[in-house]
Amino acid sequence: MQLTYRLLLLFVLSLAAFGQQARVLGTVQSAVPTLQVKTDQGQVLEVALTEKATIRKVAPGAKDLSGAQTVSIDDLASGDRVLLRGALNGAAFSAESIILMSSREIAQKNQAETAEWTKRGISGLVDKVDAAANEITVIVRGPEGPKPAKVTVTEKTDIKRYAKDSVKYSSAQASKLAEVKKGDQLRAMGVKSEDGATVAAERIIYGTFKSAAGVITAINAETKEVTVKDWQNEKPVVIQLSAETTVKKMPAMGGMGMGMGRPPGMGPGGPGGPGGPPPGAAGGAGSGRGGGPGGPGMGGMGGMRPGGFDPSQMIERLPAASFADLAVGDTIMIASTPTDKPDRLVAITVVGGAERILTMLTMQAQAGAGAAAGPPGGMRGGGMGGGMGGLDAIMGMPGIQ
Repeated sequence: MQLTYRLLLLFVLSLAAFGQQARVLGTVQSAVPTLQVKTDQGQVLEVALTEKATIRKVAPGAKDLSGAQTVSIDDLASGDRVLLRGALNGAAFSAESIILMSSREIAQKNQAETAEWTKRGISGLVDKVDAAANEITVIVRGPEGPKPAKVTVTEKTDIKRYAKDSVKYSSAQASKLAEVKKGDQLRAMGVKSEDGATVAAERIIYGTFKSAAGVITAINAETKEVTVKDWQNEKPVVIQLSAETTVKKMPAMGGMGMGMGRPPGMGPGGPGGPGGPPPGAAGGAGSGRGGGPGGPGMGGMGGMRPGGFDPSQMIERLPAASFADLAVGDTIMIASTPTDKPDRLVAITVVGGAERILTMLTMQAQAGAGAAAGPPGGMRGGGMGGGMGGLDAIMGMPGIQ
């Protein structure tokens, strides 16, 4: 009996040494010469296939394996999402099966989704929720400035709210009209009127976000944090970037960089504050013409004169960048999730080289003002931007991903 117990114990220990059965979600880091997968927890695994291992590919968004295709390891590529099943032993994984979701197909699906939301949808800040009428009033920002749009909801409308820890559409949680509130960022897609003033919504995604703007004063590469000086109250704010943060940067435009701490007209009190030019002043980045950035050749970026550009579409079209592209002294705009600490933000989107965008936005606001109180939807408001129709209407909503 004692010998049998010892043999059984040795057998169990040998299994433990060989590896623990596991299911792991991750992203392919490299497929050749060896398969390396970075788990969603950040560990890099060396993956080897067992003799009878299977690799099946599913379409992005698939809920089961009914439509899966059997593929080979040659079909795996860097960036692909995978679900590994097998034995885990430290950083070594012996895979019995791999479920593959191609990064190329994910990108194609995201592009198609984005195009559909753009063509058939609107986005902006919630101004009013009328539950009795099943209607939401949204402030939409466009080339002519902010304007209201009506979103109608039925019992068939798919309503989702962004999760607190993710800005991915796939992670959004089911919600209902009663949970939508004034100040939320909202996208609606459905049957849109020709003038975009009404949308009979088929799908709605919304969340609560905060916008910010300032100049980088310090960078911590190890923690992926940047410290910025609030443009309006001059106080430092720490911005935390994560793996889900989208970083974009305004292309260099020769001598068009202002090289100042805030754009013309953005004094400590906002547009028209001390040190700013009179409303409607021309010059600087706001007077751009021609076929380069800011000219007709850039589509939504065209006509950088005050009142002649849509800043939200401009930001959508900016090229992708990375944390390494940010530098001390750079002017950035940030969309973030709110935290319980006013001096810390978790970034959804960061736009570097944003001084010109803010300059144009300020000039647009001044051109439509003519009054000390500022224009509707101008960049007034406490703290870093914000306010109905201000920075929140431009930066606050993450893209469909």
